[in-house]
Formats: sequence, C-alpha cells, structure tokens
Amino acid sequence: MILESMVMNAYYDIAGLVIMIALFVVCMYSKNYKTKSGRMLIGIILSGILATICDIAGVYPKTIGLYGLWIANILYFIFKFAILYLYAVYILTLVGLMDLIRNSKIWRLLFTVPIILIIILIVTSPATHLAFYFVDNGEYYVYTRGNLVFITYLIGVVYLVVGIYSLVRYKKLFTITEIISLATAYVICIFGLAIQLAYNDLIELFITSLALILIVATVEKNDSLIDPVTGLGSYQAFSNEVYRSYVLGNKVDIVIINIANFDSVLSILSIDKENEYVNSVATAINTKYRALNPTYEVYYADRGVFVLLFKENKASHDIAIKIIDASKLKNQFGFRPTVKACITSTKAFQSFDKFMQFASSFNYEDKSGERFIIVSNAMNDTKYQIMSNIDKITKDAITNDHVTVSYQPVYSVKKQRFTCLEALARIDDPKYGIILPELFLSFSERSGRIVEIDKMVIEKVFQFITSDEFKALKLSDIEINVSNLSLKSDDFFNHLKRMKAMYHVNPANIIFETNDLIKLYGETLSKSAQRVFDMGFELAIDNYGIGYYNIKTFSRAPVSFVKVNSDLVKSLDPKTSESIVRNTYNLIHNLNREVTCSCVETEDEARLNIECGSNYVQGNYYSKPLTKDELIDFLKDNNE
Repeated sequence: MILESMVMNAYYDIAGLVIMIALFVVCMYSKNYKTKSGRMLIGIILSGILATICDIAGVYPKTIGLYGLWIANILYFIFKFAILYLYAVYILTLVGLMDLIRNSKIWRLLFTVPIILIIILIVTSPATHLAFYFVDNGEYYVYTRGNLVFITYLIGVVYLVVGIYSLVRYKKLFTITEIISLATAYVICIFGLAIQLAYNDLIELFITSLALILIVATVEKNDSLIDPVTGLGSYQAFSNEVYRSYVLGNKVDIVIINIANFDSVLSILSIDKENEYVNSVATAINTKYRALNPTYEVYYADRGVFVLLFKENKASHDIAIKIIDASKLKNQFGFRPTVKACITSTKAFQSFDKFMQFASSFNYEDKSGERFIIVSNAMNDTKYQIMSNIDKITKDAITNDHVTVSYQPVYSVKKQRFTCLEALARIDDPKYGIILPELFLSFSERSGRIVEIDKMVIEKVFQFITSDEFKALKLSDIEINVSNLSLKSDDFFNHLKRMKAMYHVNPANIIFETNDLIKLYGETLSKSAQRVFDMGFELAIDNYGIGYYNIKTFSRAPVSFVKVNSDLVKSLDPKTSESIVRNTYNLIHNLNREVTCSCVETEDEARLNIECGSNYVQGNYYSKPLTKDELIDFLKDNNE
C-alpha cells in the first residue's frame, strides 16, 4: 500500500515536471537569460526540473535499487534546497541587494555557508544517516528521515525568511501585482513544505511549479526589459536599476554614450539596415565593456543612447574612455559615430526623477576638451542646469506662454533671393533665456508636451503670416516643423481648424514638415497626413535619406519637396560625397519633387549643394534663425 501510494503521488511530480519544462521553454524563448533576475529564475526552474526527476525516480525503489535510491535522494535534496537558495537570491537580485552581498566577504560567507552545510549533511548521509537513510523491509528499501533532517528544513526556512524580509522591506520596488505574486509564491511553497513534512506526500514540487507560473506571468515581463534590436537591457531595465539604487541608497556611477550623428546616419540607410547599424555600435560597446567590466549590464536607451553602470568606482573613468573610443570605430557601413559621453553618479541628483530627466535628455557639449563630461564638474554650467530642470521649464513655458518662434530664411537658387521661411520653436525662459530645441524637444516628445508646444507655434505663425508685416516681405510660404506625435493628436487638428478659421489663413502658404517618412506611412499617421492634405495644407519631408524603403515610400507620398540635411555629407567619405549628393538630388527631381538643403554652414557646402541641384538652401551661412523683428530688418537689407 505504501508503495502504491507513492506511485500515485508521483503523478503530482509528473504534472509539476511538465509545467516546469514548459516554463523553461517560455523563459528561453523570451530571452529571460539576458537579465540577472531572469537567469536566477531559469536556475530555479532547472533545479525544480532536476529535483522532480530525482523525486520521481525515488518512488521506484525496486527498479533503481539501493545505490540508485541513495543517488536519487541525495540529488533530490540538493536540488530542492537549491530552489530555496536560488529563490532567496532571486528576490535579492530583484531588490538589488545581491551585488552588495557579492562584494562583501562577510555577507557572502553568511549567505552561502548554510547551503554548504545542507549539502555536506546530505552528501554524508550514506555514512552518517543524519539526514536520511533506507530501511530494508524485506520487499524494498523504505526512505526514513534521519535525526538531523530538521536542520535542512530549518536552514531552508532561514532562506525563506531572508526573501520575505527583503520583499517586505523594499516593497516600493514592486508593483502590487508583483508583490502579490512573489508573496503568494512563498505561501504556496510553505504550504507544500508543510504537507511534505506532515504527510510525506510528493506534492511539494508540483505546488512549486504553480508558484513559478505566477512569477513568470507577472514579474518577469521580459519584453519590456530587453531591447529587441540589440538584445541589451532596455531603457525600462536601466530605469529599474537606477530606481533600486535610490531606494537602497547606493551610489552608482553611470556612463551615458550618445551617438550624436545617429539620426543623420540612419536617414541614409534603408530600414532593413538600420538594425544592423545599431547592432554594430552596440557590439563594439558591449564587447569592450564586457572585457573590462564583466559584472554589470549594458543598456540601450533607444535612438543611439547607450548606458553603462559602475556600482564600484574602480577605474570607471579609464574604462569609460576605452569604451568611448571603441564606440567611435568605423563600422562595416563606413560611418564613424560622433560620440557625446558623460560620466555621472546617482549621488549627483537629489531624486530618481531628476536623474532620469537628465539621462533621457542628455545632449551636453563640454567646452573643456575632456574626453567626456564629468557631470559633477559641470553642475554650474547653464546648459546642464537646463537639462536638469527641463521638466519644470517645459511645463512653465506652456502654462505662461514662454514658447516663441524664430524664423530662418530659405534661399531660392532660381530666384536668387529669400522666398520662404522655416518657423522654429524656442522657449524664452525667465531664468535661462532662449532655449533651443536640442535641449527641450526630445523630452517634450517623450512627455507629450510637444503637442501643446506645436499648437502654440501654429498660432504664432498664423498671426504672423496674416499680418501686414509678412505681406510686405513678399514671401511665399512658411514651413513649420510638426512632431509626429502632434500629427496623431485629434486635439492638434481641432486646434489647427480653429486657428485656420480665426486668422483666415490660406493653407497653400503653410507647409508642415515631418521628420519620419516611414512612420508617416504607418497606419495611424497616414490617416493624419491625409487630414493635412484635406485641409489644404502642404506636407514636406525633413531629413530625407536615400534608403530603398525610404525611396519606395517617398515615391508614393503626395509631397512637393523634401529637405536634405547637409550634416549627411559630413558623415560620408569626402571622395564620394559629391557623387552621392548629386545622385540623390537627381533621384528626387526625377520624382518631380524639389530639394531644400538645410544646415548649410560654409560657402563650400552651399556651392556643392547648389551645383548638385538643390533648389533651395538654408543654414547659418545665409542667416541664423531670427526673431520676427530681426527677420524683417534682414530681409529689407538682403532681398532688395
């Protein structure tokens, strides 16, 4: 009867084994092994699988014999208590305390000695019978608990307590759902352990598998923690790690590497090559980082921004320089990334929010000639202060109407005069003065405030274009840069309709520029673009690239001209740049579109683009962006 009962209980183990194998497959497919906590979870699942297999083998004593029983039970105990140990490590990893334990000899010793004692007690049981032994009942060998087996369970409870304490102590690091899942997993495991002790039924590992389902489903949401392109930690994973450091009060040194010419390079690559380019830069950074500092993670925060963490300030400056040099190497596409980099610390910022505002908008240029910016040395720099307070600045700008518009004249090659303007948003902050888009645009798009800024720019431009002052300038159009986020917004279009009716604007005189042609023809934005055309406004493509997919999409887009950034030329080999520019312009002309070259800084750039066929040119070589009054005086002097 006892043997039959054991065989019946083995069905629980078989069910648990099937569940854990399925969870292992899910975790591997989801690439949970890319994160520290994910690797711990996979270790727990593997230990569970091996413990279950050994447990199943132990219910067939006649088949495996005495030696087989000893081996199966020894391994079962080792793997079972490995689950408790690894689960405690898993919780500590989620909290962020595991790195502290690894770096402290005393804590590392206190944490690992108990599991070592368990292993010694179990492995020596064939000789000592202290943990367990087998009694021959004449038919088969019966498992019997030893006098000191309670010590193994007591130590297991200690690891449970460590995990529960960490979970309760740092509950603010988790969502309510995650806390419920992790706590429920503990309750389930304790319940299973109690049944195992009281009735010796083989249900413990089945219940453990149910607990793991909860964790995989709620805690290890790996799709948000791994960047799908690079396979590195995502911006969310980076944010989580920094938040942990603030909660724990740990100092973390952070290197932010921003590929400054990232958008320019991508604009001349086809869509299928973009991911390859990103991966080429990521590989250069990650390979060098792993060789120099293998303990911690590399994160990709999107749009050419990489983040590296140093939890110990051991030669972080020297490592940062080597990684920055590695990221500048020319890749297989022939482009050499232009790198902006800084090293900072969580201690340099009063709060997590302040730090993340800085990290998400890092575009800081240091004038000292250093290899990278040390943020603590730049605290008094105005540009740094703007970046650190950009949330408040943009909010106040919208509330108090601090958004202004500058206008850059656009020169017509054919008419030999300035014929139109590009309207450019600025923030006129009472404390910091005029703030350029490079400092507030990225943050405004992420926060959604760009829609309100675009609406304010629209109204100011409409006021100007319908004024007598504008009519006296004898210009044809005004181009307005509009965020794709605004083009998705019903609120933006309702505002556009109101402004059009209020100021009686001729829509033929307004050209909206959008940066991303590919996104424009996504399902949502294509409808938004159509609304622009239906209202009578024109649409132009800014920062055009020559990739195949761009060309295919562009050829179907109802736009009258495209704007090519002169910065593209600077990313190309000087020997081939003229040929590429000329062929690009010929292609655009063959599709019956006109070309504007922007960001022209020198006479040589102007001459090259004009000779290659640009219809219009603009940039600081002709005129910097001007206020309305400055513009009027400039055109009176230069358009006569």
